[in-house]
Amino acid sequence: MLRKRFIALILALTILSLPSASALTPVLDSGARFVGGTFDELRAPSEGFCACRSGDRWGFVDASDGSTAIDAVYLEVRDFHGGAAAVKTSDGWHFINRFGAAVSDSYADARDLSDGHAAVRSADGWGYLGDGFALVIGCEYADARDFSDGIAAVRDENGWFFIDKNGHSLTDARFAEAGDFTGELAVVKDGAYGVINRAGELVTDLDWTEASAAEGIVTLRGSDACAIVDGDGRVRYYAGFADIGEFSEGLAAVKIRDRWGFIDTDGELVIPAVYDEADEFSNGLAAAVRAGTPGVINRQGGFTPLGGAVEIDDYTGAAFAIEFSGSSAVARADITYAALGLNEVDGGEGDRFAVRTDDGWRLLSASSRVLQNAQFPHASTWAADELRQAGKLALLDPLIDLDNWSGDITRAEFCAIAVRFYELVSGESPAPSEAFLDSSDPSVLKAAAIGLVGGDGDGNFRPSDPLTREEAATVLCRLCRLIGFTPERLTDGSPSDMDSVSGWAADAVLELYRAEVFRGDELSAFRPSGHFSAEAAAITLYRLLHTPGEIEKEAVK
Repeated sequence: MLRKRFIALILALTILSLPSASALTPVLDSGARFVGGTFDELRAPSEGFCACRSGDRWGFVDASDGSTAIDAVYLEVRDFHGGAAAVKTSDGWHFINRFGAAVSDSYADARDLSDGHAAVRSADGWGYLGDGFALVIGCEYADARDFSDGIAAVRDENGWFFIDKNGHSLTDARFAEAGDFTGELAVVKDGAYGVINRAGELVTDLDWTEASAAEGIVTLRGSDACAIVDGDGRVRYYAGFADIGEFSEGLAAVKIRDRWGFIDTDGELVIPAVYDEADEFSNGLAAAVRAGTPGVINRQGGFTPLGGAVEIDDYTGAAFAIEFSGSSAVARADITYAALGLNEVDGGEGDRFAVRTDDGWRLLSASSRVLQNAQFPHASTWAADELRQAGKLALLDPLIDLDNWSGDITRAEFCAIAVRFYELVSGESPAPSEAFLDSSDPSVLKAAAIGLVGGDGDGNFRPSDPLTREEAATVLCRLCRLIGFTPERLTDGSPSDMDSVSGWAADAVLELYRAEVFRGDELSAFRPSGHFSAEAAAITLYRLLHTPGEIEKEAVK
């Protein structure tokens, strides 16, 4: 069996309109807040730290709460990468760890830690630090790029070439320019651009005007054609593309005549070329301009315009920056704004962004928590975030008209959402059976057809009865078996009221409780006969999608 994390594809993303910015005075919604103090300069978070400057000295704040993490005593600092940051004192550059302790000698210059190595410069040239921040490749090069996938480009008096982590050269050839390796390939230039593999062999001729590499694929642009080179060295030419961007999340922007669309890694056009401009995908969204209007598109090509926006950037998966003609803003993934009227936004990590107001630079928490949500009436506060994520998966479509998410879910309603789960994961839509005398609901009859539910012995299902928690656990375990999935045991515990669980439900309750799909109350009780709410049903299925375990076959399409 293949052991992997079982995650469903995001099939839909519903996003709302963002109000236009009108003032330079920051306006925060009820879910956003400034965190910590004000600084003369603040950089975007990286690995949970924000580089900050007060006066002429730099330090770091904790991005979680804005508190001081490392005192501002440095002349310059680089961001944290790989658990370390390069900092400059009067003695030169050295590395500090997450507690601010020095972990390396000082050098004339230093670059970020990358692929376990960091390029440093002494009076003799550039070399590399490795394990324990010891010098493992001597400072003998005129210039050096970061390591990527075990290989780095370095330059001597004859040009650029590639070395491995032992300092061994891949080839004797020298180039005018050399890029980073991504997978098996890297871009090189000698008059024009081409592609080299790990054996030091040219995969293409050096006759391309532009080139970029990402996600193991190189995209090339020439005067009359574009091309894709994959990790196997296969070259595919496209005379119909006027331009091509680099791959991001398996998609690359391509220009056909005067409009942009997106291709997948097979070179197939999967998002039509209807956009004036298109940026790279990040966390499932890409900035684009359509008919002169900036907005965002999802992976299915759905476009949401943002009125008045000039530029969209720095999407973290939780929020992103929007530049208007006179101010900036931070918006959440659902396009509800977190902050308007900002002077500047400098990137983000998670829901934390460095922003500039008239008072200086501050850390903004663009929390996605909302107190009330029109999509989920009467939902509990604790449920809002996970419900929103489940909604993006189109998992909640059968319950879209529900008017009380914290209320009991009926047996028929649970069948609807369970069957929807099965259809999304398996890609199959079961045919309804003729199982029950008291229900003609297609979802109920589909659930019966695939063995999710059964009757009461008299041919009835009782579709309008509230669902109990032990009934829900039983259906969910049957659902797991249908898709060949066994949840991983994350704990050896059991509910404090296990003795009250019916015998027919005991195995299912234990399995899902120990996989933490179901979670007990504050007394670790399961409450097997308690009614299941609609929000609990949706969230339990959502958690199941993200539960580690074993899969007998590839179920996700």
